[in-house]
Amino acid sequence: MLRSRYLVLCLVLVLFVGSLYGQRRKKEEEFPEYTPPAEYTPTEDVTRLSKTAYFSGTLTDSGDVIIEGTFEGELNVMKTLTVKPSGVVNASKMTVNKLIAEGKVSGPVTATDKVELRAGSDVRCDIVCKRFVVEEGAIFNGSCKMEVGTGGTPAGGTGE
Repeated sequence: MLRSRYLVLCLVLVLFVGSLYGQRRKKEEEFPEYTPPAEYTPTEDVTRLSKTAYFSGTLTDSGDVIIEGTFEGELNVMKTLTVKPSGVVNASKMTVNKLIAEGKVSGPVTATDKVELRAGSDVRCDIVCKRFVVEEGAIFNGSCKMEVGTGGTPAGGTGE
């Protein structure tokens, strides 16, 4: 009799544990762990200074930089520096491949390729670049020296 109670108790215990395992397994099947698709690749690196951020110092980046907040100091950007309409840059020195200004920019700029001043921008600096574009509605106070390569050969003269 003791043996039969023991067997019944074991059977109940096995059924109970089995049902718990089944419920756990069902949850895992309903909500599998997320894994990104095989073809997923992260986008190119972009450093962003948000609207509420303030940065003071030296920023060096091998990718693109987008400034929506306030930056003071030295900038070294290997690709494109974009200053959004809310962005304010007061640089002691800027070395970039390409500058797209939509906000306020001041300080000397050396661009290995192109500088674009878009409508609504307020740029007060001396610029050295290969190509220079100013949209109607942009404010530019300073000088622009256009050079081809590093030899200092003028490409199109000076625009002030």
